[in-house]
Amino acid sequence: MSAQPHFRIAGIPVRVEPIFFVISGLWGLRYIDIGLDIVGVWMLSSFVSILVHELGHGFALKAFGQRSAIVLHGFGGVTISANRSRLARAKSVFVSLAGSLSALLLLWLPTRQLFGSAAFIDLPRLAQYGVFFLAFQNLWWSIANLLPIRPLDGGNVTAELFGLHSARRISIVAAVVGAVWAFTHDQGYAGFFALFLAFNNWQEIRAEQAGANVDAFHVDAPEPGSAPSRRGRASLSVVAPAAGAPTLGSQDPARVAQLAWGALRAGDLPTAQRLTASLGPSADPYPAAATALATGAPNAFELYEAAYVQAPSGPPNLIASEVLARAGAATAVARRLVERPDGKGRE
Repeated sequence: MSAQPHFRIAGIPVRVEPIFFVISGLWGLRYIDIGLDIVGVWMLSSFVSILVHELGHGFALKAFGQRSAIVLHGFGGVTISANRSRLARAKSVFVSLAGSLSALLLLWLPTRQLFGSAAFIDLPRLAQYGVFFLAFQNLWWSIANLLPIRPLDGGNVTAELFGLHSARRISIVAAVVGAVWAFTHDQGYAGFFALFLAFNNWQEIRAEQAGANVDAFHVDAPEPGSAPSRRGRASLSVVAPAAGAPTLGSQDPARVAQLAWGALRAGDLPTAQRLTASLGPSADPYPAAATALATGAPNAFELYEAAYVQAPSGPPNLIASEVLARAGAATAVARRLVERPDGKGRE
């Protein structure tokens, strides 16, 4: 899908994927016996709660001079910064905590006070449910977000303090413990969600052991910044650095590789070339190989062969295979790998 924003708040672009409403509606079906209108109130409360949470991250980044974009997707939301990795550790931790703090202060605290007051009795029926849902969501969802499980806020703090390598392993343990608690306390939805997060962190560990940089939680986002959207252009995470920003080489290699994949998917070959040129020899080798083939570089086959030898598990997404298919080069690359005398990359 295009990653164009649907609206902006204080210059921060916001995109709401249709699946967000599907999932929130499914979660709200527990109230269907009360009335379909109550399910609608639950969905509206979910939208407000998650948007305020993500805006907490966005405004914290804005305070530190960072551009950001927000996406509300299947199981919640994500706030993405073009250059988040340049923040000092303390600032990065504050940005991660700002979402839950904003939700607690701006939504849970006032609705909790109203819920226990005499004024609550005089509210219309739908408004009463709205107050109850906002109080419930912004307390328990904020607490859940602080668990040390990537990509939740607590998981991001764990990665900042202990490194991504350790954070992935801590996330699996915490998610499994959380799933056991959820299943034994009649919280099946939360249990399956925790296992889903554990599985994705496990996938990242497997890719890490194979020498690849994979972000299992990547979300395509609108271009960060306050400039108006360019209609008709699918940016797909192709983020141009702000004026005066450091060179791409100073950014997280995994993030640069993600941007390169986005550029290839969007057909923006000059951006893909610029991004892959900044990647070091230890980075994911597949973006450079795919870019070389897409641009007709004479050494593209050699780069693909070297990539499969370096990371036999293959590329982290289907874009590299799509480039091979469009170029009609899949058979030639496969033959090179099959005929290698050392057998490397053959699988």
